[in-house]
Amino acid sequence: QFGVDQMSFYREIVDLIQKNEVNWKKWFDENEPESCSVPDYEERLAMERTLGSFLRLCIVRFMREDRTSIACNQFIEAQLDARFTAPVTDMISEIFDESSPRKPVLYLLTAGSDPTFSIDELAKKKKKYPTDKVSMGEGQEKVAREKNNNAFLTGGWVILQNSHLGIGYMCELEDVLLKTPEIDDDFRLWITCEITPRFPIGLLQIAIKVTLEPPAGLKAGIYRTYSTMVSQELLDKIDH
Repeated sequence: QFGVDQMSFYREIVDLIQKNEVNWKKWFDENEPESCSVPDYEERLAMERTLGSFLRLCIVRFMREDRTSIACNQFIEAQLDARFTAPVTDMISEIFDESSPRKPVLYLLTAGSDPTFSIDELAKKKKKYPTDKVSMGEGQEKVAREKNNNAFLTGGWVILQNSHLGIGYMCELEDVLLKTPEIDDDFRLWITCEITPRFPIGLLQIAIKVTLEPPAGLKAGIYRTYSTMVSQELLDKIDH
């Protein structure tokens, strides 16, 4: 149990809020209450060297639930290190290094995410642009099959987009990749798919799985932009 009846630190909080309503209301209305002094509690929080950060987090949680995730980040940074809350962006070049002709890359998509631009930019560097793209759906399995068969011979790159709409072809793809006698060493298969329980487990196991989520917040968004879209080559083209 964790509340005013079980936790002595908060035992008086209801009375304190009632007696000091003006200052509590001011704190409650702050844009960033997690970074402001807590009325009646700030000195006590500062004195609690071990639990102070956690107790502050709890106050934010039960007073301003909308700021909980930000307060959690502050707590993690204070107790561990800022690197544990820094945005993580898998460089597509590192993902490529792990892939192989028979080990495709599977992007598990969420709303607002699309790796196509990053794949195409890498393809330009590897001299594999333009890539063959197939937007999966009704009647596209035959097209995807032809694109892959051609790329097996030429060493091209194929991007199968929205593959949750072409589960039938996904089910046969594992056997195709593993049993085709000869596949050019430069061939790469990139698959984008929304998360679905219908995706074949065999293909899921042999693929490199990448979860692609929209960046959370401005800082993470800028970081992803610079780490995935901005290259030294692009900067060199800018007129100073």
